[in-house]
Amino acid sequence: MPQVCLHCMRGYLAAGRCRICGKPNTDPGRLPNMLPFGYKLISPQGRCYQIGRVLGNGGFGITYLAWDMLRSRPVAIKELFPNRLSRDMSTMEVKAGPEQQAMFQHFKRRFVDEARIISFLRDQPEIVNIYDYFETNATGYYAMEYLQGMDMQRWLEKKGAPLTWRELESPVKQILQGLKVLHGYGLLHRDISPDNIFVCRDGRVKLIDFGSVRNAKADHFTTVLKRGFAPLELFMEKGNQGFWTDTFSLCATIYYLLSGKFPAQVYDRIPQIKEKGVDPLVPIGRYVPTLPSCMACSLRKTGVSRIPMRCGTPSSRKCRERCRRPV
Repeated sequence: MPQVCLHCMRGYLAAGRCRICGKPNTDPGRLPNMLPFGYKLISPQGRCYQIGRVLGNGGFGITYLAWDMLRSRPVAIKELFPNRLSRDMSTMEVKAGPEQQAMFQHFKRRFVDEARIISFLRDQPEIVNIYDYFETNATGYYAMEYLQGMDMQRWLEKKGAPLTWRELESPVKQILQGLKVLHGYGLLHRDISPDNIFVCRDGRVKLIDFGSVRNAKADHFTTVLKRGFAPLELFMEKGNQGFWTDTFSLCATIYYLLSGKFPAQVYDRIPQIKEKGVDPLVPIGRYVPTLPSCMACSLRKTGVSRIPMRCGTPSSRKCRERCRRPV
C-alpha cells in the first residue's frame, strides 16, 4: 500500500517524495524533544497514529499533524509536554524531575479533563471534535479533527486591517451558538479570544482550546488572563465567574477584531471609572461608525466588566428598540 505524505496528508510517496507537495519523507528542522517524524503513536487500545509535521508548539504542549492508520484520515494530535520537561528519546517517555512531578500530574489531570469534556461535545458543529484520548509515553494525548484554515488572530494579521462587520457577522453567530451549547451543559470556556476561534476554509467556525473550561458551579478556578480579553472576575482569587465571563471575552474579541485595537485592560479601567467617572475604553462607534447600532449596544452593555448582553442577541427587536440613539 502506498505511504501517505506526512507533510500534506493528501499525496502519496514516490521515490521518497510526495507526488503533490514534493516534500521528502523527512523533517530535518524538527526540534529536539519532539516525537520523531514518522513515529507510530499507539494508544493502549491499539489505535495507531503516524506522526507528521508539527502544527504548533506552546508552553504546555505540542500539536502534530498525524495519519489515523485505522480510519485512513488526517488528524491533529495534541501532546501534553510542558516547558522545562524532557524526553527519553530511546523510549519517547516524557520525564519530569522530582520537583516537577506534582505539577506535571496536575497538568495531566487537567489535560484529560479537557479531552473528556470536548469528546462529550462531539458532533457539535461549532466545537472542535475529539476522536480519541489516552495516556502513553508517561503523558497525555488526544486525537482531534484536523482543521484547515486559520484562527481569527491570524486572519486579522493576514488582512492587515480591521475586519468588517459583514466579515464577522457569520462567525459571531456561530460562536454564540457554540457558547449556547457549552453553557447549556453548565460549562464555561473562560478563554475566548481571537486565537481560540478558528475559521475553516469552508466557512465553518470552531471554538478551540478548551484547556481552561470548567463547570459553572465549580468551587475553585485556576486563572487564565489575556490582555484586554479577561473580565474582572478572572483577576480575583474568588471572582464570581459565570456565563457572563465568556460573554465579556467574546465582546472584547469582537471589539478587537473590528477596531484592530486591544480593549483597555478591565483591571485598569475600573479605578478610572470610579475615581473620574470616565471609562478609558474608546467606544466602538468611533472606530466603526457604520456598525449596526444593536451590535454597538451589545458591546457597550458588556463593556465595564462582567455585565451580560442585557439587550439580548444582536438581532433582537428589544435591542433595536433600545439602541436607536447614536453610539
